[in-house]
Amino acid sequence: PKEFSEENLTIELDDDLRSVVQFISNDIVKMRNVAVSEVKQHFGSCSASLHPNYCFELLHNPDSSSVQEFQALKAKYGSQTAFHGSTIENWHCIVNTGLRNFSGTDKQKTGALFGEGIYLSTMLSVATDFSRSGEGWSKSTTLGRRIRAVGLCEVVKHPEAVQRKESEETKRGSSLASVPNAYIVVQSSACVQVKYLLIYTESRGGGDDKPA
Repeated sequence: PKEFSEENLTIELDDDLRSVVQFISNDIVKMRNVAVSEVKQHFGSCSASLHPNYCFELLHNPDSSSVQEFQALKAKYGSQTAFHGSTIENWHCIVNTGLRNFSGTDKQKTGALFGEGIYLSTMLSVATDFSRSGEGWSKSTTLGRRIRAVGLCEVVKHPEAVQRKESEETKRGSSLASVPNAYIVVQSSACVQVKYLLIYTESRGGGDDKPA
């Protein structure tokens, strides 16, 4: 297999951002800092206050069996983008092992209103509601005391393993009413891949960053 390399992809990072990369990435998945403007088209019409401070692209090893399986499913069924929100402490595991369906296990942290699976949303605002902040670096001049993260993901449009759902609030005409299929539930981890990690610093992210 060819060697997986970040050659010509890395840019100069300050100490704080380099710490994020070193903490989260590994030999299977590398990360590089990219301009937020590169992914802005995926944010839709959401408030600018929900736009992240920093964006990291995840560089998956093309020789990985999980990456090859995802690419094969994508070629067969097509794909779309969606967002996944989780606590900052979970992202090391998510980046290293991928999003997993823990419904019905002792690792399940939230409810399963629309059935078992990995929950994503076509709306950034929905995903940020599930993105709880965590401790950053107390002396950081870049990231601040607390940070949070949202994953910008690619989801295979598998007819059986991926379901689009609308919440009861959407059906009743709430603020989600203008966005059809606000929720996506993925039963198989093979059908979803995190493409970018959106990082919010203490003063950003559309609301109170106090821990729950």
